[in-house]
Amino acid sequence: MKKNKWYTISVFIIMCVLLNLAGKCIAGYFRLPLWLDSLGTVAATYVCGPVCGVIVGVTLNILYSIIYSWTYACYAIVSVSIAVVAGICISKDYMKTLLGVLTSSFYIALVSCSISVIFNYMFFNGYTNNIWGDGVIESLLGIGFNDLLSHVAGQFYIDFPDNYKYLKITLDLGKSEERLEDGRHKHLFSAIENISPNELADIIEDTKWLSFTVSVKQLGKPYQTEQGNKRISILLPKYAGDLMGCRATISQNCIKDIKGRDDIKIVNIPKNSKFNIMRSKIVGQDIENQMKPVFGDKIIEATVTGKELFELFKIPNEYEEQTTHEVEREEMEQGL
Repeated sequence: MKKNKWYTISVFIIMCVLLNLAGKCIAGYFRLPLWLDSLGTVAATYVCGPVCGVIVGVTLNILYSIIYSWTYACYAIVSVSIAVVAGICISKDYMKTLLGVLTSSFYIALVSCSISVIFNYMFFNGYTNNIWGDGVIESLLGIGFNDLLSHVAGQFYIDFPDNYKYLKITLDLGKSEERLEDGRHKHLFSAIENISPNELADIIEDTKWLSFTVSVKQLGKPYQTEQGNKRISILLPKYAGDLMGCRATISQNCIKDIKGRDDIKIVNIPKNSKFNIMRSKIVGQDIENQMKPVFGDKIIEATVTGKELFELFKIPNEYEEQTTHEVEREEMEQGL
């Protein structure tokens, strides 16, 4: 009888491991906003106790480390924490009510998120490797949110169990000309009903933020438009073709510091937003100063998308061994 009991438990553990593996594969294939790789862990913990839950969770991480990368073995600690927290919640009868289930979900997500973020920074520069979580991170970073809190929010977003389907989402369409009482621009919003996860994932991809670095020498002086928008210009590199020597104007919020580097900045821009490329109009020559050109008002040379601007700052093959943002003095003077 005892032998049959252990046989039954062993079969159940194997089924829970396969459930975790299937959930992970399904979430990755359909690009769902969650992992689904802890269902078997929680089920094993609920039926057989936290020890079996730990076995199920750790086994999945070992399998993934063998198939893909050893880094997944480190995330076994996350699986252990899920089993332990779930076991505590089950022992306190949290799973018998809807409020208890939601509370347990929050506790599990909070603990697993705290541990996962540490490993995310160690292996993936803080990102989650999930299109939804990374979309949250990039969106928050793009509006100037704190780096650590942005990565925590992205991880928590996919760790906290959801309904697996979005019935309605609200999109921020950007600023309008109407102002609020505090002087800030009012934002326009639009609602989308009955959208599938794949469709929403495509929207996130289309609104993705792109990043590149620039030299501080390429940055112009910060200024403010008549509408009160804080802007700054960036000198395009000399491999920008016909736009060499022009300047792209962007929001000051898109420029961020890089820890430990005073010579370069990181630029975050929305993929499909529009940016003006400005060129200073030559109005004459300074005879007393070696016939150097005299520049007048700036004119719009071109309007490009964020993706096109990103491409202008990519280093072509012939410039690979040069500094990314090396610029000639003449180009700098033209943009000042």
